[in-house]
Amino acid sequence: MNEPIHFDEPWKDALERHLHDFLRFAFPNIAAVIDPSVDPVFLDTEFQPLLRDSDAGPCHADKLARVHARDGSHRLLLVHVEVQSQPDPLFARRMFRYRTRIAEHFDEPVSSLAILGDECPDWRPDCYEDCSPGNRVFFQFAVCKLLDLEAAAMAGVPKGDPAAVVIAAHRAAQRTRHRVEERAAVKGHLLRILLKAGLDQGHADGLFRFVDWLLSVPEEVEMDIRRELREELRRSDAMKYETPWEKKCRQEGRQEGRQEGRQEGQRVGCVDSTMAFLEARFGSVPSSIADALRSVGDPEEWRRIIRMAATAPDLKAFAAALPQCADR
Repeated sequence: MNEPIHFDEPWKDALERHLHDFLRFAFPNIAAVIDPSVDPVFLDTEFQPLLRDSDAGPCHADKLARVHARDGSHRLLLVHVEVQSQPDPLFARRMFRYRTRIAEHFDEPVSSLAILGDECPDWRPDCYEDCSPGNRVFFQFAVCKLLDLEAAAMAGVPKGDPAAVVIAAHRAAQRTRHRVEERAAVKGHLLRILLKAGLDQGHADGLFRFVDWLLSVPEEVEMDIRRELREELRRSDAMKYETPWEKKCRQEGRQEGRQEGRQEGQRVGCVDSTMAFLEARFGSVPSSIADALRSVGDPEEWRRIIRMAATAPDLKAFAAALPQCADR
């Protein structure tokens, strides 16, 4: 798995679907002042033009949401969340610039939050300072480091906690870049938990997409994971909903079943036609030849057998050309 991991789009989707869950998990002090009963309003249309001359590089995601205060005052607050998945020496300055532009444009209180999703334990920017003669600007922002939350995330995954699943998938994507088998095992484990967690449809769909996107594996490995989960779905009555991923699995299962059915029908047709042709040429045909014909599945092998049925001088010569025939 040498390709770069593109974290930005899945993170944007996850934050939009699970902002309250993530604030509760990663920024409890911020979550404590926000009313979780009121859905956040995301301001992408107004926010993105503010970033046009940004110095942001790849591997970052950002969301700006308007939320309600929990204190009953009906105060509106802005929450800016920035996800940075690689160390960047300009990150703190960018956080300051974003905060300044947001405050000027919306004229509302702003909370700036940074999610550091990189793999460097010592990279922990949490403030920006700029000094010049007679002036000093100091800006501090709240930070969570996903490396620090990994243990808590693994504890929360079995409960289907959305923030825990997001963090676990993110860290697993980094940890298993070059280990396909380990990545496949983690992906199957997370998807299995989500199927049984009893989450509402919207939350489950988003988490499935996040896990499926970040923990990408080769197609043949992906098919194995889906096949295993399909079998579990058939045996279990604990699944509460059908996610798009599960629906795709079921459709693939039906397609495989139809394909297998078509192949079986073609094989039976070939056996019957060949037996009828041989009986027309040579009379009675031993059951051992019929048994050998039923074991053939390869289309190329059938083409050879059909030609032999038309050209063999007798049944003995025909049987000699069959695999696994007792009369050879």
